[in-house]
Amino acid sequence: MSLRELVDVDARIVSVENLRGKVYKTAMIAPEIAQRAKPMQFVNIALGNSTDPLLRRPFSLSGIHPGSGIIEITFAV
Repeated sequence: MSLRELVDVDARIVSVENLRGKVYKTAMIAPEIAQRAKPMQFVNIALGNSTDPLLRRPFSLSGIHPGSGIIEITFAV
């Protein structure tokens, strides 16, 4: 995805799974991203319309499912 192809979408969380200890996997419906994304790419996530925090947080995509429009991120808290 090049800079000309950046998209801003509202994604809906469909599942949050505790993988182990403080590690979680979150699945979101975002067909616009799932159809274009490639391995090793990042998504920048902001929650709602808030400006706090000011900058979005980058997460590496850990799963891409173009058929269902699902993307997954895995993170530790």
